[in-house]
Amino acid sequence: MRIGLFSDTYLPDINGVAISVYTLQQALMEQGHEVFVITTHHSLLAIEYEDNVLRLPGFELKKLYGYVFTTPVQIRAFMHVRDMKLDIIHAHTEFGVGMFAHICGKMLKLPIALTYHTTYEDYTHYINKYNIKAIDKFAKSSVIKISRIFASSSRVIIAPSQKTKEMLLRYGITREIKVIPTGLDLDRFNPHNKNTEKIKQFREQMQVKDHEQLLIFIGRLAKEKSVDDVIEGFALLKAKRNDVKLVIVGGGPSEADLKALVQALRLENDVIFFGKVNSEDVPCAYHMADAFISASTTETQGLTYIEALASGLVVFARDDEAISSIIKQGENGYLFDDVETLAQQLDEYLALDLEQKAKIRAHAQEAVQVYSKANFAKSVLSAYELAQEIYMSAYTIESMKQVNGHVIVHLKNRYDHIDVELLEETVVEKALIETKMVTKDELSELLEDEKLSKAYKKCIVKLASRDLSHKELHDFLMDDPYLNMHQLESLLDILERQGLIDDKQLATMIITSMQEKLYGKHKVMNKLRDRGIADELIASHFDDFDDKLESKRAHALAIELQGKVNDVSVIAKKEKLKKRLVYRGYDVRIAQAAVNMLNYDVEAQQELENCAKLAQKQLVQFKRRTFKDKYDKRKRLSYALAKKGFKFDMINEVIGQLESEGQLDD
Repeated sequence: MRIGLFSDTYLPDINGVAISVYTLQQALMEQGHEVFVITTHHSLLAIEYEDNVLRLPGFELKKLYGYVFTTPVQIRAFMHVRDMKLDIIHAHTEFGVGMFAHICGKMLKLPIALTYHTTYEDYTHYINKYNIKAIDKFAKSSVIKISRIFASSSRVIIAPSQKTKEMLLRYGITREIKVIPTGLDLDRFNPHNKNTEKIKQFREQMQVKDHEQLLIFIGRLAKEKSVDDVIEGFALLKAKRNDVKLVIVGGGPSEADLKALVQALRLENDVIFFGKVNSEDVPCAYHMADAFISASTTETQGLTYIEALASGLVVFARDDEAISSIIKQGENGYLFDDVETLAQQLDEYLALDLEQKAKIRAHAQEAVQVYSKANFAKSVLSAYELAQEIYMSAYTIESMKQVNGHVIVHLKNRYDHIDVELLEETVVEKALIETKMVTKDELSELLEDEKLSKAYKKCIVKLASRDLSHKELHDFLMDDPYLNMHQLESLLDILERQGLIDDKQLATMIITSMQEKLYGKHKVMNKLRDRGIADELIASHFDDFDDKLESKRAHALAIELQGKVNDVSVIAKKEKLKKRLVYRGYDVRIAQAAVNMLNYDVEAQQELENCAKLAQKQLVQFKRRTFKDKYDKRKRLSYALAKKGFKFDMINEVIGQLESEGQLDD
């Protein structure tokens, strides 16, 4: 396989990413693969290409510990990469050379694997010197967005630890993520292969005596590495014993501050700043020490911990998820949470006899056998094969067309093409753009999202004829056999965000409309419940309910109904009007008051006539019945008229008139 490793940093740089890329290069070459490294060097114009290493021009950012930034637009370099005839691109960075890797992948139609080496969210302090929360929040959200963008054009993501994988999942990255710890050339760090002469030279250079025990930190001198905690822990240890010194190997932006701290603690003779060492001397640096210390919590894997263990050193590290599978408390190292615990653990370890220390050193070497570069290469090759498999079956977005608030996405691969209709919200959420590659699994998700788009259209048609509540639309969508509950709720959320369903506004409209039609409070509330408006929302609308306005509406309705109730007594008319008001939703109290406010002068004048009319109707009905005599008939008629609310003197007057006319005779 012809493999391109793209990285902003490579030898002679000394850092975790550079060493990881070099180790992978060597391991892959040992297994017969042809490996090319595309990296940077300190030159503004020149491109160098030698021994399969292509170095792009760039300029050094000294405040970022020598990071060389290069532009992703590299026409001449692209020609070199094209001629390499790569089978796969493996990006080890997200910027500069990493961007160039993604451009090459797109132009040359090659699958891309991406190793996420750096937890950038832990480095935002470099652009937020004054620790402003708003800037920090913006910076961290930008890190997440950038990570999603680069992950979206990669087929496989390689995470050095489970901690990194969980972080990427938290970012919302949905690509295949493989946890592959960075490998190591274990033989290079094996203490049996140590350079005794070089170690002696180093110790003499630092003026460390034979009886003195030496603690070591190796890495960048930067805020996120918490080297100040290492120094403060050492200061507490130094107060207990004199036979120990601390050497700090490396350089970085915090070096001056750390030296000032050492001076303030009066440790100038006990803390040695050794500076940077060449790559070939790194094992010697470990071998000259008795223990390794790090207080960092920003590691994606902790390569220096593995190097230290491989060198037979006991490791003292701040407790962190990234190293929980590497360091075993009291077996091959010690985990601490604060500088006091660090000092105590160091004191206890240094007091052990040689046999006890040798046992811990042996366990340290045993713990890192799984990190051999051969195993590393094997795991990475497996990820490459998966990336190629995914790439071969992936679709490319050929075009995107907006139609009536929807987007028609045309996808194509070597064997097939398909159109998927999506909501604009889905397109934005999934960051779909032309030329983006979509895996089969992602296509399946888009086809599921298409169901959402079709259901959305149905909702728009339904809402065009009538405003619906959240519940009414929920019940409507429940009849769609293609939507699952998650999709249904997502669609309702979209419609709510667009203001197409708004229960609060709908409730206001219903209340206003019904009150204009003179419906009472209870009828309105029942209507709202029937429409699916929540009780809490209904209650909020009636919190400041005005009884005076309710009484006015009841009185207006009573006046309207007064002329529609005829041919009855005044008492019966009042009762009928009250019942109609109650039926229209008014309280009995308000209904009674409204009825009592009416003027019944006309009804009083017509009451005798109404009583006579009712008596005539009743006599017609009596023709189908049999009575004992006319007195029985009179009694029955009197009772019927009394039930309708007519007074007895009026009843007697009407019945007397009927008797005089002989209408009560059988």
